Amino acid sequence: MVRGVKRLLRVLLSWHPGFKPKSVIIHDLYGRLNTCLCSVLSTPLAVETYGCWGAEARERLSRLATRLAIPMRCTKSQDTAAIYGRLNLTLGDPLGPLLFCLVLNILVKDICSDPNCANLSFHSWYLDDGVVAGPSLAVQKVLALIEEKGPLGLLVNFSKCEVFSPTDVNLFREFCSNYISNKCASAKLLLRKLEEVGAQDAQVALVLLRLCGSFCKLAHLARDTPPSLSIKALELFDIDVRHCFSQCTAVDTSDEAWLQAQLSLSHGGLGLRSLSSHAAAAYIASLCSSDFSSLSSLHLTSAIGKFNSSVSPSDVVSVESLAQRPPIQKALSAKIDDFQFNQLFNSSSLADRARLLSISSPHASSWLSDVPSEGLGLHLNPDQFQVAIKWWLGLDTSGGSLCSLCPDTVLDPLGHHASTCKRGGDAVFCHNRLRDVVAESCRLAHLSVKVETGNNLTPDHNHTRPADVLVQNWSRGRPAAFDICVTSPLNTLTLSEVGVCAGAAAQAGEVRKHSANDDKCGDLGWFCVPLVTETYGAWGPKAKACFSQLASRLSIRLQKPKSVILHELYGCLNTCLVRCVATAILSRIQSS
Repeated sequence: MVRGVKRLLRVLLSWHPGFKPKSVIIHDLYGRLNTCLCSVLSTPLAVETYGCWGAEARERLSRLATRLAIPMRCTKSQDTAAIYGRLNLTLGDPLGPLLFCLVLNILVKDICSDPNCANLSFHSWYLDDGVVAGPSLAVQKVLALIEEKGPLGLLVNFSKCEVFSPTDVNLFREFCSNYISNKCASAKLLLRKLEEVGAQDAQVALVLLRLCGSFCKLAHLARDTPPSLSIKALELFDIDVRHCFSQCTAVDTSDEAWLQAQLSLSHGGLGLRSLSSHAAAAYIASLCSSDFSSLSSLHLTSAIGKFNSSVSPSDVVSVESLAQRPPIQKALSAKIDDFQFNQLFNSSSLADRARLLSISSPHASSWLSDVPSEGLGLHLNPDQFQVAIKWWLGLDTSGGSLCSLCPDTVLDPLGHHASTCKRGGDAVFCHNRLRDVVAESCRLAHLSVKVETGNNLTPDHNHTRPADVLVQNWSRGRPAAFDICVTSPLNTLTLSEVGVCAGAAAQAGEVRKHSANDDKCGDLGWFCVPLVTETYGAWGPKAKACFSQLASRLSIRLQKPKSVILHELYGCLNTCLVRCVATAILSRIQSS
């Protein structure tokens, strides 16, 4: 079916204005099964019907006929085969599709043998759905043949049929515009339902909006329709998606925050990709994957121009480059995301740049991609989720209020003070929750674990505790001391470095931990493994290497792919981290 659609696209794009009138009709048939049955029983079927089936398939059909009390007889010459019998069929009968195809085979042969239909450009069926394209007179003849075959049991469902003429430019534009507008109107019904879900659970509603209700809902239209004919309707749908997001989360976004929300998760966005922005990429990728021998369509040229205006100069494409190396849609959309991210980054303040680099680090957005299951500890309550979304998008989370625990400190809009304040126990609670997740993961991998180990083990370091989690036999028979630390990329002391290098705050934290604990761990025969994360979920290199090794053990233990284990581990850790940050912000706002 996919090949048929691509072939139809090639046919349509080969037609240019000025050719003789050509038309496309999209059929939808429905069959009266009992009439179809009688048609099959009374008509000998040519050997081609069964000739392509193997002996096993023919034997299965014979057993099916026997079970349904349908006598089956083949001629001695095996040139023809016929089914005889009587059976009352109803809608949903498992034999229905088979009989439908057998009767449809009669219709298709009549169309192929009719001299008036010889110059059809395209003629393809998939059960009850068919597409016929070619000169208008030939298409008319096909419709007449279908109506003539009504006694066979095949009837045209005119309410679901479409007729249009791509060679009539004005009519074609009107058809595309109306068709896409109708599809967008239907998709809006889903958005309204998602708003109802958001009233109950905003986190679930956002996951459904990203996976079912935004770009992916109408991606097939963007792939099949030239951007010049669909852009207005898609822009209106993007506005509807923004309104749905606002209603679901009770978060009113600025234009800059919404631009970030439209970025992919790997770029620090919410994955609510804009249909109008990515329509050209979708159309180009679809066109190039259809094995065109000549990419000279005017629609393609227009789409390339729109795409090139949405990417950096180094990522522009041309007809020649597309013909040499056909791209995939994911790669083209990534180039658009890169360009939009750089635009957002260059227009941001130093603090916002540090935030953008941190949230776009690998695995930082894993809390957004996980299934929000309360039983797995991956769910946030409504207040926490609303604050977390504001904090993630760089919106004001404080309203300029004072910190209830630090009376002389004004809460900053990005939540830096709330996430790092040492008063009130929020920082300690966050540290301990991350520690418990790491310890439990190690236990699940059948590793011997001790928590908060190292105090008073040596006379020289009697006030140290270098191991938040001590794991026995971690590497080369020696234990490893996991030291967990949460740092903020918005720290004024390191902001100038963090704002230009992703993960700089986490790397600086690892250096500090090594300086403080390497000698102490060496005296005890331990490896020092600092697990440092930024408040936005960007983990340091040592932590990533540690989690990769832990995931390898868990993969063997649980018989699951390592990539799945890593995703689940980061999802659990970063959901815990985001929940703690949101709680810290809420506690200071509500108290004040």
